[in-house]
Amino acid sequence: MKFEKRIEPTLKPIETKISEEISEDPALVNGTTQDRTTDRTTDTARPSQTTEDNSTRITTPAPFLRAFAKILDLQVYFLLFLLLFFAYAYINDPNAAYDLLSLYASDPRFERLWGLFAVHVLLLPALLLDGVILALCGTTIGKLIFGIKVRKINGEKLTIGNGLSRGLSIFVRGFLLGIPILYIFSIIFSMIRLSSKGATSWDESRYIVTKRRLTNKSLLLVIFGIFLILPAPAYSVLEKLYTLVASRISTIINSGDDSTSIEESRFKNYLLSPNFKFADFRLMNRNYNIAIPNDFCKVSYDGIEGRLFENVESRFDSNKIKLFFYAVPCDELNAGKATSNFVFSKWIQVQGLLIDKSLQSVKISRAEFVQSVAAHSQKIDFATEVDKFNSLETRDFKVDDADLASSYQLEDFAYVTEANFKARDDKQPEYGVRALVGTTLLNQLPVNVGVYERDSGNINVNQLQDMLNEAILSMLSSK
Repeated sequence: MKFEKRIEPTLKPIETKISEEISEDPALVNGTTQDRTTDRTTDTARPSQTTEDNSTRITTPAPFLRAFAKILDLQVYFLLFLLLFFAYAYINDPNAAYDLLSLYASDPRFERLWGLFAVHVLLLPALLLDGVILALCGTTIGKLIFGIKVRKINGEKLTIGNGLSRGLSIFVRGFLLGIPILYIFSIIFSMIRLSSKGATSWDESRYIVTKRRLTNKSLLLVIFGIFLILPAPAYSVLEKLYTLVASRISTIINSGDDSTSIEESRFKNYLLSPNFKFADFRLMNRNYNIAIPNDFCKVSYDGIEGRLFENVESRFDSNKIKLFFYAVPCDELNAGKATSNFVFSKWIQVQGLLIDKSLQSVKISRAEFVQSVAAHSQKIDFATEVDKFNSLETRDFKVDDADLASSYQLEDFAYVTEANFKARDDKQPEYGVRALVGTTLLNQLPVNVGVYERDSGNINVNQLQDMLNEAILSMLSSK
């Protein structure tokens, strides 16, 4: 067409290869019209599709894709800052670095604390780093995956000065200086503005933001990017769903096999009893399923339950044991929350066994580990270990009249110790406790799984053994 031939020699790089449809309907770039030397009447208000490669890129707002790209980029930068923090700690004190790494990987409370610190303290450095990387590389990891590209109005890449200025503007206008709660509303307002006007306040009249046209390949990249930014609870739900389906399939398969009873096959093919339900806990940044009785509830890490969890955790030497999971009867937990006086007739715990004050993997098989634990248990004096436990003056929890009732191997899966003892603390008078504790390897990490019953409980030893067996086998089967 004549119009296309007349302007083609003077087009800038970002305006090359204009299709016939675009040449007939020149429009807006980020919501503003570009000046033309001819045919100004054709500059109508429709979002522009004029890009450096019209066959693959368009300039529609795409607020959610841009938000996803920014979330992924920030996650990468926060992780980088965390690694630098661990590296600095390792240079100064390797043991402290191991402790911090174990804490971050196993305790959701530390992870949430780091998240708050990152959002409110590291946000500005992350946005400035984002601007520098955008200037040096022309893109970032998040923008590359979600197909977002940022260029100056003339089509050139951003300079480092442009990148820093844009990052600071996003911090001020987009995140409202990171002010708690308010920055969420600022982000929502920015997305609404982008949808309605075609440009954010920090890009308008300064930069052109384009997105990749949706193809099968780009759709897979978008799905992959969304998967990367899913929060941890989403992975937990997916893993629970997978475990539940796998257990049901296993039940169907094994129910038709008359040659092997459930008791004979339970250690080889785990089957969830109808009297138990799934709970979960986190260990070294992975979620594990564990079977607990239907009338039990997992104690959470938050609120009044979180304080209860911390109180139980404090009763053990933090240099030797780390509490990961704690479950109690639901009715007793609810009664305790109502009265702020927690007394439980029975409970289940999962504890990590620390080596040199940190969680460390064991480079042997589970069977070898169980055998070594059994051999070591034969050499130790149970009464002496109890005295060592009570010798720590920092404890408000003491053990008296401890008696090692029995010990046995749960095939090659765990070494189980049964003990009876008297317990006392500063809030409760002396009371009897029956304990069954199984020691095993979970993903090469040594852990204890214990079930406990007060003398006021109504569970016999066989029921405690069933609880322990189900807990251990479900935990190991969820790897």
